[in-house]
Amino acid sequence: MINKHHLLVGTEQGLYRLPVDAQAPLAGLTPTAFEKLEVDPVARDAGGPTTLYAVVGQQELWRSADQGGRWTKIWESPKDTRLYTLLAHPSKPGVLYAGLEPAAVWTSDDGGQSWREIEALQRVPDKSEWRFFPPRQAHVRALAIRPGEPEMIYVGIEEGGVYVSEDGGSTFHSRNEGLYRDIHTIRPWPGDPTLLFATTGDGLYRSTDQGRHWSHITQGITRSYTVPLLIQSAPPHTMLVAAAVAPPPSWERGTRGADAVIFRSRDGGLTWDEAATGLPSPQKGMVFCLLAHPHHPSRLFAGTTDGKVYASTDQGDHWGLLADGLPEVYSMVLIS
Repeated sequence: MINKHHLLVGTEQGLYRLPVDAQAPLAGLTPTAFEKLEVDPVARDAGGPTTLYAVVGQQELWRSADQGGRWTKIWESPKDTRLYTLLAHPSKPGVLYAGLEPAAVWTSDDGGQSWREIEALQRVPDKSEWRFFPPRQAHVRALAIRPGEPEMIYVGIEEGGVYVSEDGGSTFHSRNEGLYRDIHTIRPWPGDPTLLFATTGDGLYRSTDQGRHWSHITQGITRSYTVPLLIQSAPPHTMLVAAAVAPPPSWERGTRGADAVIFRSRDGGLTWDEAATGLPSPQKGMVFCLLAHPHHPSRLFAGTTDGKVYASTDQGDHWGLLADGLPEVYSMVLIS
């Protein structure tokens, strides 16, 4: 039953637990963990539904064995680095990948107890082109594993592009021809080893040859700054992407804020239309994360940087407010 599930929501100031069957918008919520600390992202281990991981304060990794009831700190990123993102391998229990700033990938095969750097990423020929806005440095913002191919690792660097390993991280290859290198999200297409998508600071890109060449997808997408991308695992693999009219500094200025829109595609990402009925217009906060219910594909969730979580029961045809008054929402995971 859907109504037995909750959302764990990582925010700018703590981790929140939301019942997904609320009959009215939730407000006045307090965090269940990590109060006043940034939590992003939250991930589930492939070994089962109870083991979760959370990146806290861009520095620490914490683990819960009871779906977020209690947490234990298990790792702190190396000195003078930021722990920017985390990927729990979708088919290998206990295998984790951490994306850092300065741009690097570390991995653990024992549930985060011990770590080593994947040094091959530092040997790519175009590393000298990685950059970001000072005093910040280029960082690993996106990590992905191709479904059914557990050794196929994708790394997205902001700003540096996409890199692919076909051997579990022993070697990496640049995949940036035709691609805008400000990478936010990478998503492989389920069931097709050639099809790959990336969201960037200049829109959505699509590749039909494992990232060797990219095409800029613009048909129906009327915003340029794309961040989250959701591809449903079951056919027809409905896609959702959220985009703002401009980069983050503009989100705090003007009357329209981010002016964000959720777009949807049902043809493999070639054409898109708006899926924003029920969302504010303008949507001032950026839609920063999108999530699908794993057992009920019509059930979707969207979290925003103005502290709201929206839910849809019809694959994005209509949205309703689930929670309001949260800190900036960065990530979500569904738990029982």
